[in-house]
Amino acid sequence: MRQSSQSHSACRFGAFEVDLRARELRKGGLKIKLQEQPFQVLALLLERAGQVVTREELRQALWPSDTFVDFDQSLNTAVRKLREVLGDTASTPRFIETLPRNGYRFVAPLEAIGGKDPAREPKRKKQRRLVWVASFAVAVALGAIAAWYFWPKAPVPERVLSAIPLTSYPGEEKEPSFSPDGGQVAFAWNGDKEDNQDIYVKLIGGGPPLRLTTDPAEDYGPAWSPDGRHIAFVRRRRDSGDLFLIPANGGPERRLAGIQWYGLRIKLRDRQFPLVAWSPDSKWVAFANRDSPEQPYSLFLLSPETGEKRQLTSPPKKSVGDGGVAFSPDGRQLAFVRLMSSGYGHLYVLPLSEEFRPTGEPRRLPFNQPVNMTPAWTPDGREIVFAAGPAGSRLWRVKVSGSQGPQPLGLPGESASGPAVSRQGGRLVYVAGTSDLNIWRMELSGRSEPGPPVRLIASTKVDVAPQFSPDGKRIAFESDRTGNGEVWVCDGDGGNQAQMTSFGAHSGSPRWSPDGERIAFDSNKEGRWQIYVVDAAAGVARRLHDSPFDDDSPGWSHDGKWIYFASNRTGELQVWKMPAKGGEPVQVTRRGGFLAYESPDGKYLYYMKRFEPISEVWKVPVDCGEEIKVLDAVWRRGFAVTNQGIYFMTVPEAD
Repeated sequence: MRQSSQSHSACRFGAFEVDLRARELRKGGLKIKLQEQPFQVLALLLERAGQVVTREELRQALWPSDTFVDFDQSLNTAVRKLREVLGDTASTPRFIETLPRNGYRFVAPLEAIGGKDPAREPKRKKQRRLVWVASFAVAVALGAIAAWYFWPKAPVPERVLSAIPLTSYPGEEKEPSFSPDGGQVAFAWNGDKEDNQDIYVKLIGGGPPLRLTTDPAEDYGPAWSPDGRHIAFVRRRRDSGDLFLIPANGGPERRLAGIQWYGLRIKLRDRQFPLVAWSPDSKWVAFANRDSPEQPYSLFLLSPETGEKRQLTSPPKKSVGDGGVAFSPDGRQLAFVRLMSSGYGHLYVLPLSEEFRPTGEPRRLPFNQPVNMTPAWTPDGREIVFAAGPAGSRLWRVKVSGSQGPQPLGLPGESASGPAVSRQGGRLVYVAGTSDLNIWRMELSGRSEPGPPVRLIASTKVDVAPQFSPDGKRIAFESDRTGNGEVWVCDGDGGNQAQMTSFGAHSGSPRWSPDGERIAFDSNKEGRWQIYVVDAAAGVARRLHDSPFDDDSPGWSHDGKWIYFASNRTGELQVWKMPAKGGEPVQVTRRGGFLAYESPDGKYLYYMKRFEPISEVWKVPVDCGEEIKVLDAVWRRGFAVTNQGIYFMTVPEAD
């Protein structure tokens, strides 16, 4: 077996450290037993991280020509044992990706122990960053036109797709839509000065973009009609908006209908929520709307010619609703995303008649990661391309027939979302960018005014949801730096960062127990949100209750005996609690509740009313009584209950 050079003999990925010379694998500083052949497989993959190591190369390295074994079975066993130790899976790989009939590839970022970057670590390109308090970078480019002649010929993960940058303008370029001939792309862009989002059209292959709209309101979600004549888009104004048409080569706009958001607009925008899709005959526009804040979003059809409007879906009341709509090429199926009250999106397919009327109930395509609002059909109508992941998304493909589970596309880059597929030429365009959220600290004690903010925890990915331990010596937080949201801990000064969970799914919302020995968190590891508790010293996690419902956002009682959480088990979000050692849940609120924290003296429970970017904060006596509104508008779940009072985030003046 080849040996790595001395400078790269020890490296770190996720929660693991590997010393190739000492032939040791550790997690959180503890040595993990790994048999010789699985370790050899790991060493070979690490030496060529990001590259394909073929099955034949593995055979030659592990089993010389004079060794007689059942090679396929032996290699499969070695890889399976390696994955078991790493907590990895073939279906949703975080570390080791399978390329069917070819080999394997190590896909996680590597960090050399000792400060040097591994020679083969995938290089990260610096992006232009927009800085706002939490150092939130959304440098987005309409990132790739990959020529592909899709999936009947060969599975996409077995080939390396060639990505060519389409745009690289300052600011945010997003929500692409192909012209019918595949030669142009419409997209939303906030312009050279990054001051106003409008609709633009760009010719593939060169030339400046053509600006179609100039209204000071925000325009987004363009959709090119199949006949090539018009582009539909949405104009957003605070809690409402309008659906418009504009000629594809420029001209006067035409308003088609009004759209209501009722406060959810920011969540939809952040998920790149294209509200508009055309039927294949260009006679109908599909979009999402709702009539009141209590109603979930439903999908509607609207005829631009006659003004006729009809409803397509009726999502359950416990959901946020349906969006991200896309017609199949023949118009007989509709793909969309149903966003649940927990914020978890599921991909659905609705069968349609020739007149675009539902002929049955929507069918969910199973997947255990949050699906973003951007499905796109392949030209043959057999598969759907979509983005999934809590933050730095990844592109996947799934067969509509259900004969095969979702498979990653294997595109280059750290984050990909917003896919669009041309009907002609089989091209893919998507949004490539980075989200960089960092954790900051301000000194409050002994000051009449807060001290200046100091960046405490930072990476090139998303670090959020921090909480100090009761003694102030440690911090628990959520980070997606390993490819999925996981729970991490560090010292109070941000040092000694260590990964606590390796679920390979979105895990977050960490909250310390009052004694500082345990951390409660939520995870969709089982395909739905559930509450877990991890021992802060041993790193062993356990699920508190096996529920068929979504349970998330935990919070401890002041005595550590109960864990509060939000659940949709009654059909709408309410606050529940369960014993911290496990047991049957007990309902707490009756008029809506989410994100609950008990006061330090144990007298009151404070909670938000809705899973919305803007929500009120209420309180109710722990031993029962009338609920009282405390705050009118808190921004993005941003409040904390302390002995000194409630700290909270106000709503920005502009968004």
